[in-house]
Amino acid sequence: MKISFHAHHSPMGAHSSLTCGMHGARGGMAMEKGQPADGGVYVGYEDDQGVLNFLPLFAMNDDERARYVQGGPANGATTTERVIPAGKITRDLLKTLKLHLEHILVPGVCLYPDGGWKLSSTADNSWMSKINLCQHVARTILGVKPGKTGAAADHAHAEWECKGSEFDACSDQFKSGKAMGSKYYPRIVTNILWMNK
Repeated sequence: MKISFHAHHSPMGAHSSLTCGMHGARGGMAMEKGQPADGGVYVGYEDDQGVLNFLPLFAMNDDERARYVQGGPANGATTTERVIPAGKITRDLLKTLKLHLEHILVPGVCLYPDGGWKLSSTADNSWMSKINLCQHVARTILGVKPGKTGAAADHAHAEWECKGSEFDACSDQFKSGKAMGSKYYPRIVTNILWMNK
């Protein structure tokens, strides 16, 4: 069975996007296009024989090949390309996501000092609705056991809503545990996932 995931990455209102992930399909960067790009996304590596090994995330043609394959390997031989067959890509998505989660849910990366989850290691802007959804996926799909870290996160998130958002009934957007926007935002209903754990 061929499993493909064609992702169109663009925030609402943005004028640029990146589309990739569908086996044998076009994608790439687009500016003010309003739909997926029709170029190629080339992801791969050059092995020690100078062969370019590509993931099957593009529809290659000679014009695009000429743009990206410049010169040859260091020994002067002709560069050749090889598309890695989809059946040879053996990464386990759920195992990889669980491993990623274990590596980022540490203080200073994606945990606040109070134990609350950060959605990004580089930005101090977290959305409770998205955190609730991520926690739900971690527990029910990835099989992550909350343990002490989970209890600390639950306590922190409850404090964010009860104290950090004390002058409002609820908030979705937080900065270091303090409400900063999206008050009464409808998607905060994902709290039900956290309450029903």
